[in-house]
Amino acid sequence: MCGFLFTYAKNNDLLKVREAERILSFRGTDSLNHYENHFLRCIHSRLSIRGGINASQPLVIDNHGLVFNGEIYNCSELSSFLGKSFEKDFYSSDTHLLFWGLKDKGEEFVKKIFGHFSFVFFKLHEKEFLAGRDSWGEKPLYLFKKNIDELSLASSPESLASWLNLDLSLDFAETFMQLGYVPQDVSIYPFVEEVPSSSTISFKNGKLYKKEFISDYKDISENTFECLKSSVKLQSSDLKDVSISLSGGVDSSLIAAILKKDTSVNLNAINVFSSKDQSSIIENKLAKKTSKNLGLKFFSYDFESNFKNENFLQIQSKLYSPIGDPSLYLQDIVFSKAKNFSKVIFSGIGADELFTGYPRHKIFYLKMYHPKLYKILHKIANFMRPLNFNNLNTFSKNLDIFSTAFTSSYPSLAKANTKNTESLIFKTIEDLLVFDRKNQLKNQLIMTTDQISLIHGVEVRSPYLSKSLEFLADGLDFRRKINFRNTKLILREYLSIYNLGFLISQPKRGFSVNLDNFPSKENLFSSKQLSNFKELLGKTRIDKFNSLESFSGASGLINFREKCLIAWLAGKKIL
Repeated sequence: MCGFLFTYAKNNDLLKVREAERILSFRGTDSLNHYENHFLRCIHSRLSIRGGINASQPLVIDNHGLVFNGEIYNCSELSSFLGKSFEKDFYSSDTHLLFWGLKDKGEEFVKKIFGHFSFVFFKLHEKEFLAGRDSWGEKPLYLFKKNIDELSLASSPESLASWLNLDLSLDFAETFMQLGYVPQDVSIYPFVEEVPSSSTISFKNGKLYKKEFISDYKDISENTFECLKSSVKLQSSDLKDVSISLSGGVDSSLIAAILKKDTSVNLNAINVFSSKDQSSIIENKLAKKTSKNLGLKFFSYDFESNFKNENFLQIQSKLYSPIGDPSLYLQDIVFSKAKNFSKVIFSGIGADELFTGYPRHKIFYLKMYHPKLYKILHKIANFMRPLNFNNLNTFSKNLDIFSTAFTSSYPSLAKANTKNTESLIFKTIEDLLVFDRKNQLKNQLIMTTDQISLIHGVEVRSPYLSKSLEFLADGLDFRRKINFRNTKLILREYLSIYNLGFLISQPKRGFSVNLDNFPSKENLFSSKQLSNFKELLGKTRIDKFNSLESFSGASGLINFREKCLIAWLAGKKIL
């Protein structure tokens, strides 16, 4: 995990340079380096995982330069493609490999990479560059393009705003309050946009070109299990000590098993639970049993005793965009503990969106394939809702989702309300998964994970985020993924290989932090800050926030998001 700023907007103000360094330093704590000439400047902060001193950046050779954030996993394969040796010709550095691959092959080389990355490859004496971002958007990349003379790219929008003296635009506030995050297509600063995943941007002869690319990397594995193992092995091949965020569920347990049994890494398992949440206690016990069966070092932390009120303000102030998801504070504890063991932590992110993992997937399956049972359960849920039984309220809430957001976004889902065939069920489930990958996964989970991990100088690796694995998962019959009883069926099958059969029938639990755990606005902020917030956003926006509470029926969550927004604005010295 690294961070960079590449800009044609020259600024010789030493205070600006120092501020840019401060912002980028969160993304890499091992080194900070500069390159500049008469028309461009690069600043790069590095978290060193591989390559040693040979991978220092900006990498400048002859008439070209490179700033790069991320990791490339198929280095040997790419070196062979270039007719070179990774160890001898590229010093075992994926930075050097990327430099020469881009120099010799250009955009074609980008398509062949298996990894997570963002980069800018540029000429030193001409205004010409090629920039790119990985297929899943794991590594952030932002573009400022108000005019050609000030074209700039960076790992965070905040570094661009600081360098270019951009004022915050509050147009994102309402979207944030609705979703709990700021999606890719919503800008926080004027003229700053997030570069989409799976895309390149090139600048040549005074013109900017944008292209979407489709990854050429194909794992030769014939089934999902071998492909997942290959992804884990490639992502751990350069590591000795690693950690895993072990929830006690299927996704992370399977990754932990592969790491322990099929690689040579020294693995530490980290679990965060809530002693006030029964589901969380059960998952903690499952994680402990999983660790014992696999022979892992197991470290468990209670959220209730590890979370401090001051964490609420500190975390939001360090984010480059506000995040209104309570699980953010769970991740903060995981990464703060992980950094004591390793610079890299593995995660099960992506499995739910590839193999069906959310309650809404199961509920939608019931609606399609067992409509009579669905109607009965729906009536029960509606009957129980006023009685305030939390689980059934959640059930009923999920049912309501399918008649609104998803059916309006996907025509095939709307058709599914009147037709009932296996082929249509498969298609609608896949549409739902695609929707989740574009929104839940890329906009929320990946972005949240990147932001909170950078605070602690830890890099997250997610083996499920493989285009080859996605291809195989999409080709599965839906009955290999989901049935009346459970989800992610095919992943559950693999657990028995590693003596984890006791997890196969376990439902997806997870736990959310009780919103009452967080301090009130009055205890977090001064009366002046609260007054300034209302004045800054204006009566119209505040009224819309209030209407969201009554519309969604989730006043606690809307109130929580408002606190996150105030904390973020206060952290940016705006209130």
